[in-house]
Amino acid sequence: MKRACVVLLFCSFLFSCSEKISEDLPIDEERVTAMSSEDAVDVEISERVMNTEVDVYSLRKADVDVLNQNVATKSTNGGGLTKWMSRYRDGKMPFVSVERGDANTFEYRITVYYINGVALKSGEELSGKITITVSHYGSNGSSFRSIEYDDFKVNDIMIEGIVDREVSVGTYGGLVISSESQLLFSRNGVVFVSRTASYLTRWTEGMDTPLIWSDDVMETTGSDTMTTDNNKYSRTIVEPVVKIRSCPFPIQGVINVESSMSVGYRIDYGNGACDKEYEITFN
Repeated sequence: MKRACVVLLFCSFLFSCSEKISEDLPIDEERVTAMSSEDAVDVEISERVMNTEVDVYSLRKADVDVLNQNVATKSTNGGGLTKWMSRYRDGKMPFVSVERGDANTFEYRITVYYINGVALKSGEELSGKITITVSHYGSNGSSFRSIEYDDFKVNDIMIEGIVDREVSVGTYGGLVISSESQLLFSRNGVVFVSRTASYLTRWTEGMDTPLIWSDDVMETTGSDTMTTDNNKYSRTIVEPVVKIRSCPFPIQGVINVESSMSVGYRIDYGNGACDKEYEITFN
């Protein structure tokens, strides 16, 4: 097997890519090119943004209550919305509608409308709509959520589809988020990636500081299948991938990747450092 750090433009769900090239070992450019895809990078960036958007509007019931109490005043002052406004460029957050249901239907329906040039501080421009339906909120933080993306765009990438999530309390504390999703990614009206995924994320730290996102620590396991025009990738997390919200890159974890058109390989994100580097091992 060969080991090297390469420019790999095919990334994993929720994760970012390395830009480092190692000069210690010659790279088989044909094999790397077969695995490379600008489209995959666009999917990774879009998913990272859309998942965080859903998280910041729906993870905690207390947050939804604050959101519900303050959405009417957001146009004139920050009030209780400062936490959300700080995420967006110039403090311009999307329009948010919070609908209360009942025990027989749903508890909350949160609709987030990205209109009139909403953008993140990191630069991504957002448009379209995300609808988050939350049911069965438990006193311990558990809930069921159905997330629907309707003409939702990150820059020029449109995401459509549904994600179902169940939030429960883990055996040793913390929250466990299981998710099943089927999503389509398109550009200029043309679908370039379809993806089916099943993931389990353990939220291990940061639950006790609801107004601070940067100390949240997540460990993810699971697998997905991504299909493009000329290739099919199957990815399985074999060692939990660890993310902290204060770092844009995975800090730990190992993923096996199988491709229908190229050799398989393994991605190792290291042992906890917040950097862009990872190690590739070709099969």
